[in-house]
Amino acid sequence: MPVLTDTGLISIAVGVLALILTAVLLIWNRAARSAHAGDGVVVFCRGGGKLVGGAIVIALCAFAAPFIGFDGNNGFIWAVLLLAFFALIWWAQFLAPSLLFYVADQQALIRQWLAFRKSLPWSTIDWVYPERKTTTYRTYGIKTGQSTADNLVVESGPKQSIKVILKGWLIGGDPQPLLDAIQQRATSAEFGFDRSPIVLQRRNARV
Repeated sequence: MPVLTDTGLISIAVGVLALILTAVLLIWNRAARSAHAGDGVVVFCRGGGKLVGGAIVIALCAFAAPFIGFDGNNGFIWAVLLLAFFALIWWAQFLAPSLLFYVADQQALIRQWLAFRKSLPWSTIDWVYPERKTTTYRTYGIKTGQSTADNLVVESGPKQSIKVILKGWLIGGDPQPLLDAIQQRATSAEFGFDRSPIVLQRRNARV
């Protein structure tokens, strides 16, 4: 049986830390969402499956590395480190979408990420419109991929806004209940990008 060195113990500790950190973040997120429970409250969130998957792969790589051996001439250890690196990128990419959630209660639209919270009272929201962002990926000038993100921008005047992520690369969920709540409760808002002239006219009139 291989003898664990200090490097091996550190590797195992990293794997344990990845699992514990992911669990703590997801439990914290769940508790934050539960705090908004109530009649007529709509919560839009996404599951943490992709986050958990990334953490498990990182942990498995960290646990396996000491038994493979940290020998630079060993191709297996490089393969494990490369897999762990991509798993870490995956975990980081889905960290925000997995923990970010939106709440439509009777008073306001809320966006929350752990302890960071922003809210717009319904009475102050004056413009709601869709936004689509397309990102093209190129390698040496050759198009290798493309991703599209669909958002809903909710504005309260020119300086306060909340961007609701509706859909993106491997980011799903059913935002329709939240969209319906926004439509029903933001009674002073204009809906659609084509309403820009009316919104700007109203804002200028208030200056």
